Amino acid sequence: MKNNFSGYVFKFLIVWMGSSLTGLTYAQDAKVVEYQAAEVELKNIQKQLMGKLSDKDKENLKKSQRQWNTFKNTDCKYEGVDTFQCLGSRTKERTQHLKDRLESSPH
Repeated sequence: MKNNFSGYVFKFLIVWMGSSLTGLTYAQDAKVVEYQAAEVELKNIQKQLMGKLSDKDKENLKKSQRQWNTFKNTDCKYEGVDTFQCLGSRTKERTQHLKDRLESSPH
């Protein structure tokens, strides 16, 4: 009887652990998808802004985007930080910054 009980407990733990890991995977996948969507929006706003800038300002924006990408990637590598949540958050912040510039652009 004791052997059967141990077997049931073991099976329960395996099923429970598996479902917990599936939940974590789904949650992480959702953060990846959210980050990817934020990247697409950022690129669309950047493209719109580029259409309103002078050649010199286009080069400045390209340079600032490269520097911002370096910052974003470095900032989100800290141990204990949810990488994709951080990347998504930083990308949304940058998108809003570029939207503000786009809206205030005189051209």
